[in-house]
Amino acid sequence: MQYLEGDCLQLSDGSLWVVKGSYHPPRRIIALPRLVNGRKLKRVDEALTVVHRYYRHFITYVDFIGRAVPAVPEALTKKHLRVLSTPCPKGLGKISELCSDLLSTLSTVCGLKCGVAGSLLYGAVTEHSDIDIVCIDNSGAYECLNNLRKNYVLKPFSYSDFLIEYTNVSEGLSFNDHLRLSTNRITQGVFKSRRYTLRLIDPLRERALQVPCLLSYRAARVIAKIESTDYRTPSIYTVELIRPQIIAEKVLMVTFRVRYTEIPKESLVSINNAFITLRQDGSAVISLDVPDTCVKILT
Repeated sequence: MQYLEGDCLQLSDGSLWVVKGSYHPPRRIIALPRLVNGRKLKRVDEALTVVHRYYRHFITYVDFIGRAVPAVPEALTKKHLRVLSTPCPKGLGKISELCSDLLSTLSTVCGLKCGVAGSLLYGAVTEHSDIDIVCIDNSGAYECLNNLRKNYVLKPFSYSDFLIEYTNVSEGLSFNDHLRLSTNRITQGVFKSRRYTLRLIDPLRERALQVPCLLSYRAARVIAKIESTDYRTPSIYTVELIRPQIIAEKVLMVTFRVRYTEIPKESLVSINNAFITLRQDGSAVISLDVPDTCVKILT
């Protein structure tokens, strides 16, 4: 059974988990808790605190990640909610209408296959909920989204929209860096007065990350120059390492967090408390998704 980025799992104890990525260890699914005992966990640090307190037995070392992560035993999954098989829910007022309009626009204009994620998928919508959508990437997707932004179909965050986003998920970036990236990002913004987040995924492309790790370690500070940008989830950046020096055929910077997508090419990035893995194919990977890692955009 395939589990994709954004899918939701309801477990036998009633908790709800969000799947991370499209590749998983045998009989387990890499995921983070979103609803536990009626409490909604928006931030990764909150989710990991709950994992370490109540679900320590889920923590599993995954060789292609190079560290231990929460991985739900498949046997404990009671219900699997699939992002690409779930249309916009009906009967929720304005958000139902806007969700349908956005999915229709992405399908007819950009040729994208999409489905709902987040609260629209697992049924915890409030008047303040944004529209979370997962789409299968195609060759012209980003250019199409950029044209929708130029024609004001998809609008950038206003300052008040940004403040809401920053309050909910402010980990890892300074206020100013988060503001700059958020207001220029096309995969997040406003559609007809409602905030949206788009995750474009390509499971075949993600397969390139499934290489066993030889060694993993922390570096106090890494400085890297972005050689190629990325709008997808996960974002896989090719970078030139300024410091420290690493013997590797290529260096990648990888993240599953939307806040780190679309960092412009040629940007100089500082990563404090960086997690680095050296892999069997001769590459090195810097993950931005490890707790206590902080990112600063220098230029």
